[in-house]
Amino acid sequence: MKSFAILALASVSALGQTAEEKQAQDDMMYLQLDGFKGFYDGYYRSFYKINSHEDIGDGKCLDDSTIENIVAMGDILHDPFSLLDISKIHDDLNLFAEGAEIMSDLSNCKFEQSVFDIMAMCKEVDEDNVSKCAMSHMTENLTKNMFVLMGKLTGMAETMKDFPAEDPEEYHEQMRELGTDAGTFLRVLYNFQTPEQAEKSSHSSSSARRHHN
Repeated sequence: MKSFAILALASVSALGQTAEEKQAQDDMMYLQLDGFKGFYDGYYRSFYKINSHEDIGDGKCLDDSTIENIVAMGDILHDPFSLLDISKIHDDLNLFAEGAEIMSDLSNCKFEQSVFDIMAMCKEVDEDNVSKCAMSHMTENLTKNMFVLMGKLTGMAETMKDFPAEDPEEYHEQMRELGTDAGTFLRVLYNFQTPEQAEKSSHSSSSARRHHN
């Protein structure tokens, strides 16, 4: 009964919207989603040290089509009784297909990947049988990279001065920079490396030792 009342209130609210208000609502949702895309793009690339020209999830992670579909689904959530409009039954059926497309595209983003990778790394131990995520290791990682982190904090402070920017492109860039800072902080805190990066780093260290000897 409570759920029905909430849906009814949402629909009454939607009916009272003007076309301009609805457009403003859609524009705001699009802006926020595009901003989140910028944040995640910066975070993912920074955490995994991915080159800027490489696409995340084959370029389908929160692409324009996915964002547009999410905005359309948001309209339904805001006005659920619009589904009862028989004249729009074709559009409603398309929304179900778009919903499936949204889930498929979001799976390309791999939102959970960095969490699982950190959890897997924390199960590893060093030569003293101490977890690589032990407080002693994290403190050492922060200390060794203090200058890098201070630079990121300074940059973050500059970004926040004009945050959020009114221009959509500037806002996207601000969010990307904040995501980059977040990714860098986590990578430094755990001294995270992908298996490929760790192997390359180990090979470089071995070559350097042989050259020194």
